[in-house]
Amino acid sequence: MGIFDIDDFLARAKIFIDAGDENSLRHACLEMRLALERIVYQKLGQVGPKLPPSIFRKWQPDKALKMLRSFEPKADLDMSIAFTGPDGVSFPIGDYKMFSVEWLNKHYQKLSSFLHAPALADTRNLKLTPAVVQGFLNEIERVASATVVLSINKIDTFTCGVCGKDMYASQSQVEASATVECPWCCNKHLVRCEDEDTYIIEPSNLCIVPCMKCKSPMAIEHLEVNDRKACWSCGQLHHFDWGYTMIPSGSEAASKIET
Repeated sequence: MGIFDIDDFLARAKIFIDAGDENSLRHACLEMRLALERIVYQKLGQVGPKLPPSIFRKWQPDKALKMLRSFEPKADLDMSIAFTGPDGVSFPIGDYKMFSVEWLNKHYQKLSSFLHAPALADTRNLKLTPAVVQGFLNEIERVASATVVLSINKIDTFTCGVCGKDMYASQSQVEASATVECPWCCNKHLVRCEDEDTYIIEPSNLCIVPCMKCKSPMAIEHLEVNDRKACWSCGQLHHFDWGYTMIPSGSEAASKIET
């Protein structure tokens, strides 16, 4: 049994692929999506106890792995782990393997789309064939052949200056004075070391304005003239110019206030 405990998912997927009919191939896609999600979320769980389960529920695997790579720049790279003793002799520990963010971005949504009846506009692009499904299986089996799952970073928690919820930054992000995105409202903060034991969190946004519908704070960053942005809290779309306006759903009418 592999370290990710997905053998049953993959065994059923192979049976469905061998059957080859459309209904069986869709069942294979379901089994593989479950296997893929288990792999990514198990890796996410290695980050540490400060990352709450709500993060798991919020993100699909492609977005979760992107966040992981921000914590650990090499989180989606395969590597062999070894221990070198005092005498210089190297002892292999195991092989770490993971999907690349690029592969997940390209293939996860496509795999999931096979579980739904396609819209007419999609029928030209989505070809559900045994060869296509086998390609997904091959990559999942490759990652599942890993012998170790590990995390090599420390995660700290701090408060988002816009929505007030918890944000997370790894030690490597702090050391690099990186820009960290809040997982809830998607607004960005700069994280930088003040000294060896403390660091400073600074909103990187140019300014904060209230949503014209629910009054939640909206951070504006690098918006161009005639740009649009939705409120992270209620979803209300706004138009930003020299001022900003609320765009009612289904209507071009808007009231305008100057900033």
